[in-house]
Amino acid sequence: MFTSVTKLLKKISFWALPIGYLVLSAKAQAEEKTFQDPKVQLQGRYSFTAPASGSKRGLLVFFHGSGGAASYAQNYAQISSIADRWQLQVLSLQTPGMALSWAEDGAGGKKFATYVKDLLDEAIFRPYPQLDRKRTAFVGVSAGSTFVMGDFLPQFGSEFAGGAVFLCGGGFPMLAGRPNIGQMSQNFRMHAIIQAGDFLFMQTQGGLAFWQSQGLKASLETLPGTGHCNFDFAAALERGLREIMPK
Repeated sequence: MFTSVTKLLKKISFWALPIGYLVLSAKAQAEEKTFQDPKVQLQGRYSFTAPASGSKRGLLVFFHGSGGAASYAQNYAQISSIADRWQLQVLSLQTPGMALSWAEDGAGGKKFATYVKDLLDEAIFRPYPQLDRKRTAFVGVSAGSTFVMGDFLPQFGSEFAGGAVFLCGGGFPMLAGRPNIGQMSQNFRMHAIIQAGDFLFMQTQGGLAFWQSQGLKASLETLPGTGHCNFDFAAALERGLREIMPK
């Protein structure tokens, strides 16, 4: 099941999302940088706008969908305009190692997850102590959602507080053994938004059920339709953040 879904995720184009998803404004200008992680021998790009020195803000980490590596930050301004309402700084990540999808690391996603954790620690939270690690919002689309729900959070979710918004995707943890839950049950919320006929609906539902069984507050918003990511991205992101992050 996982293998077939992974192959299908690689074939889905990021451009299948509604055109409103790509609308930009001149309001937010991100600086693109490269992060190299010697621990897992991976390198990738990320876009981020440094917060003001005296500000106290949280962080929104965005994970693109399959086929979106080249355009991973094209919707940065749109996301930033929404994130500002929750006092969140935006970090947009590109899959490392020239991979087209977060699914390319395979079941468990250990290397990609370690890369993301190290990037957050070394390139974001350490140089910008004004960012509140306890107000971190992970946002994924399609394969990005599957990676965050099924790969990243089972390994490193216990080190964050805040929540995650899963748009048109999600997955059951594929790691051997029990995920590192830590204090997530008290300090972490999840909300998924997906169409009832989406090919990822069942595995998203199953992934959320797992986290609920671990004591987490995880909710599912089911939209009508049979498409994949065929809904208003901005409106869905706002609803998701409202569910997981207090203003």
